[in-house]
Amino acid sequence: MFNKIYKALGVKGISIVIGAFLLIVFCVQNNGPVEIDLFFWTLTEFPKLYLLLSLLIIGFIVGYVIGKFGFSKKESIKSNSTGPNII
Repeated sequence: MFNKIYKALGVKGISIVIGAFLLIVFCVQNNGPVEIDLFFWTLTEFPKLYLLLSLLIIGFIVGYVIGKFGFSKKESIKSNSTGPNII
């Protein structure tokens, strides 16, 4: 049974499934209200679940943008190399 799942999803897919499961368990257990103070703005009785999920989504978006539009190691090495260093 596990061979079929492993072949279908691979290591990355299985890691995503396990991570999603752990995230759901963590969010459900942290369901209590929380008070948020931001400068002069205050939210009282704001569910911690919504806060965690919104920060998770923002983190995914920032990670995607940095990964998509950021410089890779090959580009940074190529742009910094000016030839052999002769002393």
